[in-house]
Amino acid sequence: MPPIPIVVQSTTYKVHFPFAPYPCQMVMMEKILFALHNGQNALLESPTGTGKTLCLLCASLAFAEERRKRKRGVTGGSKTTTTTTTTTEKRGPEKHKKVKTKEVIILKCDLSSVHSVKSFCREFQKLALPLHGILCLAGVVVRPFALTKPDGVETHFAINHLSHYAMVSFLGDELTRTAAVTGNDGKVVLISSNAHHWSYRVRRGTTKPSRGIDFENLNSSYGYSAINSYGQSKLCPILHAWRISETMNGVRAFAVNPGQFGEELSKQFGEYFGGSIVHSLVAPFTKVSVEVASATVLLCLTNSGLPPGVYYSECKPTRSSLPSRDPRLATQLCEESDEMIREILAKKGIEFSGGNEGGGGGGGSSDSPRVPRSPGHGGMMMMTSPTKMSIGGDSPRGTK
Repeated sequence: MPPIPIVVQSTTYKVHFPFAPYPCQMVMMEKILFALHNGQNALLESPTGTGKTLCLLCASLAFAEERRKRKRGVTGGSKTTTTTTTTTEKRGPEKHKKVKTKEVIILKCDLSSVHSVKSFCREFQKLALPLHGILCLAGVVVRPFALTKPDGVETHFAINHLSHYAMVSFLGDELTRTAAVTGNDGKVVLISSNAHHWSYRVRRGTTKPSRGIDFENLNSSYGYSAINSYGQSKLCPILHAWRISETMNGVRAFAVNPGQFGEELSKQFGEYFGGSIVHSLVAPFTKVSVEVASATVLLCLTNSGLPPGVYYSECKPTRSSLPSRDPRLATQLCEESDEMIREILAKKGIEFSGGNEGGGGGGGSSDSPRVPRSPGHGGMMMMTSPTKMSIGGDSPRGTK
């Protein structure tokens, strides 16, 4: 497909996009290029399934390519800032002014691989930049059963939860240090969904929460349901947000349901047998405008007075499912996630130091997830890993 020209203040950027973009994707790329062109910060949001990651990559690459051309032709390849010359029409002879634009740094991260997340975090740490917040919004929706390569983790759980969990864990120290220096709480916003109500049934015949996380069959095709697996992966961010807020000093975490808009999500549902029918049934109740979807995320990222560890939808705290408010389930999720990360890294000979690596997506070293102690305890929080317990007992997968 030929490159798509996007004009920003008389500069034409040629964006290579793999297919004809939707209107919302064009708007996203225009806003990204405008911010990059003017050296501004930009906070952009788009619900799950609208191709936001692809838009960011394609627009950033187009900007970088145009910038390289200008550096070769104007500044002789300077490695620091780009200097352009513009002409201003005023009385008398022509006057020239130099405009400096900020450096744009792009780091690669594949959320289907914990090793890639770890490498990304190491590269970021080498930059020695402050970290004010993390927005975890990439995800997959209603996919047939598959395991990520080479990690061997079920796709929904790996991309929608485990990689985000690992990223927050590995960069936890950067978040807490920045918060301590600036005096402003760090922010972690994790994208969830109302689909978290549709996780697997792990308990039957009891008044206790009947749905939850099927740890026993997490990476098994036995009784697999794409809808339940997606719902299970969207239950995890709510539990994770609560856990971060409970254990990390100076960091506020939120789980957000932005809703859905556009047609990209319906395409992803359509890839799964029966997905189009399900989407047509739930869309009238879940579809929102782009303004509402963005506003909820922006509210949690920018408002310092919101109670943390809470599930937000349509710009207000919303009551989530009973399992999402179960502290035992949150604890087990963090322990299981730590163990999975430990095993994945161990395959390449990366060992953890000490017994502090467990416990819940808090701060950590470059090698293991660690959580700072609460005030008055000092040091690091040591989270022991008891024998695996099955929250909800044996899974009845395949009997539903």
